[in-house]
Amino acid sequence: VWGVGAGGTVAHYDGKAWTAVPVVTNPSYSFYSVASTGPSDIVIGGSLMTSGTTGAQAEGAIFSYNGSAWTQVATPVRTVRDVWLAGATSGRAVGDAGLLYYRSGTSWLGADLTNSGKVYWSAWSTGSTEYIVGTGGFIGLASPGTTSVQPVTPPSPTANTLVSVFGTSSTDVWAAGYGCTLAHYDGTWTVPSPSCASTNIILNGVW
Repeated sequence: VWGVGAGGTVAHYDGKAWTAVPVVTNPSYSFYSVASTGPSDIVIGGSLMTSGTTGAQAEGAIFSYNGSAWTQVATPVRTVRDVWLAGATSGRAVGDAGLLYYRSGTSWLGADLTNSGKVYWSAWSTGSTEYIVGTGGFIGLASPGTTSVQPVTPPSPTANTLVSVFGTSSTDVWAAGYGCTLAHYDGTWTVPSPSCASTNIILNGVW
């Protein structure tokens, strides 16, 4: 099991104990997502705060582990919020300002759209279709190995920001977010009635 967080924190559980993994020594890194297809293929996404100025933007960071060493494989313009790996040579990274990256072999390529106010918070893939969710209830579809995402049709059934997406098949996908929103896709996107005590609750993850 892998866990990542603020201050450049990376931790690994081997079945007996958690240990810190020194991927970076700079505490100005923050990591938001980790994904893996096996012990020699681990990818971490996050950011590096390069300025102490209030309101300054952080630059993105993607690190990869090949079984023997950690390497920074991409430096997007903005923060990476989520990483999803569909296979040993494919995957998707999304983030702030409309950031869209994809893995091609051992490289990460993509588009730094710098679309102010647009955050792609999470991505999940069936292998052939990628689901990406974000601010303003955005739900979009992308094809592996591309740098474009198209909003779903009909449009998303919610205007609440969605921060996590996960599914079990191409007809069973869930997205969670602000306002106790759980959106479900079974061929059509719908939002069941909230089950939270308050719509002020934010759902930060779904699996």
